[in-house]
Amino acid sequence: MARTRQGILGGFQGKIGNVVGVTRYGKTFMRSLPEHFNDRKSDAQLQQRQKMTLVNDFLRPIKSFIKIGFRELAIGKSAYNAATSLIMNSAITGEYPNLSLNYSKCQVAVGNLKQVLNPIATVTNNQLSVSWTDNSGKPNASADDIAIALLYNTTRKEALFTTAKFTRSCMSLIVDFPNEWYGGTFIAYLTLSSADNKKISNSLFLGEFAC
Repeated sequence: MARTRQGILGGFQGKIGNVVGVTRYGKTFMRSLPEHFNDRKSDAQLQQRQKMTLVNDFLRPIKSFIKIGFRELAIGKSAYNAATSLIMNSAITGEYPNLSLNYSKCQVAVGNLKQVLNPIATVTNNQLSVSWTDNSGKPNASADDIAIALLYNTTRKEALFTTAKFTRSCMSLIVDFPNEWYGGTFIAYLTLSSADNKKISNSLFLGEFAC
């Protein structure tokens, strides 16, 4: 049963037929109820849930990194939600129920800062080494831009990223990964941040490596 507060011409709260009255922030809204509800176990909904699971499993261990990498897109939404939306729309491959995540298409950072040139990544003795060509002085490319490598262990669902101040002009960086990773595989990305932390580059997929 609905209740009116301002007479027959005023707003109401409650349900009349298939119309519901709701008051929010001092204003009254009316909305109609749907004629039917979608089956919560439909193929379309199960597919969407599988996509969300794949993306969340990937993003959860790198949530702190995503706050950095997607800060420019976090307008009216969280950085995590911005990353979720982008990856769901660009990096899911296969047909339901055999969906998977294409890590090479996953962006872990999005921005206008220029990336480095010719990056090369190698693994030796529990270390990832990345080298590149210095392109300092080009538009949106300063010598003191900070290079950040992100490693994501696809076997253990764990991640780490560099915190040392490797700069664009250093032309290389080194990341140690734990002994516990031995025998598994990991993927790596390279991102650059301006020294004042106001700009970020698109992430660059460096490849998949055996530990």
